[in-house]
Amino acid sequence: MSAKARARALAALKVLISLGLLGALAWKIPLGELRAALATFPRGGLALGSLVLVLQQLAGAMRWRRLLRLAGADVPLSSLLRHTLVAAAYTMILPSSVGGDVIRALRCGRGLERPQHAWSTVFFERMIGFPCLTLVAAPGVLVLPGGQALLGVAVAVALLGAGGLVLASGPLRWASRLLLARAPQIAALGDGIAADLQGPLGTARARAEALLWTLLYQAAGISILAAVAAPLGDRALLGAIYAGVPLIVIGSMLPVSLGGVGLRESLFVLVLGRLGVERGVALALGLLWLATYFLLAIPGVALVLLEGRGGEPAGPEAPGR
Repeated sequence: MSAKARARALAALKVLISLGLLGALAWKIPLGELRAALATFPRGGLALGSLVLVLQQLAGAMRWRRLLRLAGADVPLSSLLRHTLVAAAYTMILPSSVGGDVIRALRCGRGLERPQHAWSTVFFERMIGFPCLTLVAAPGVLVLPGGQALLGVAVAVALLGAGGLVLASGPLRWASRLLLARAPQIAALGDGIAADLQGPLGTARARAEALLWTLLYQAAGISILAAVAAPLGDRALLGAIYAGVPLIVIGSMLPVSLGGVGLRESLFVLVLGRLGVERGVALALGLLWLATYFLLAIPGVALVLLEGRGGEPAGPEAPGR
């Protein structure tokens, strides 16, 4: 079987798994139960959650701008926000979870004298993201039934990952080689990307700053659902959100479904259910989380259309062109 055939077969399998998981959820949770759960969230909470979503995107753009400055590029915050929103639109249609990152790196690189700065900073965000998310997920491990036995492992993994990226150069060099090996289309920029990752972005100060920015970004992401639920005054639900959602995000990274659809919603029901949340409310929160992707994609699509009308290239280009 050729590589293209294997890729198509894998994509088809992911679609089937997503449909199967969604079908299982629809069979287990009646539509009326889901509708009633969605109706419990007041409009004020939905508006507050939308505001937190905007603040999270602003924090992400500010993090990216700071990393670009460390690498030697000064890009306006408004441009980075625009690239992020367009990338969100592409994320909804691209099969890979990193497709949006590729799009925003391509777009940002077009306007830089040295396009590798865009790629190195986007890759750097990816490298620092997982240990931060593991650290955020540690409290959830503690409160899950039987999770106390895994708490030491979770904390150790989080601290070793974060400490390794901040204090040691070896993990960063290894991660950069791995990422470049999986992105042969930017091989021409490889030396420049490696120089950024091992130079201005490789200092302990740069990595520590990126760590703090990423923790803020991820905490803001979890707070979106907490803001939606806050007007209900249910402290147990808020606790379940902060404890369970980081674990759900980590679990949904498994490449077994199309963009995490179906898997992510199933994990909302499973994990939040273990934390005492009713299944209808848990699934409603999962659908609201999915809705944030669409909310970000809408302005991204509008920007792509406006750029196309203005004569500017709306889609991705080859690096360095």
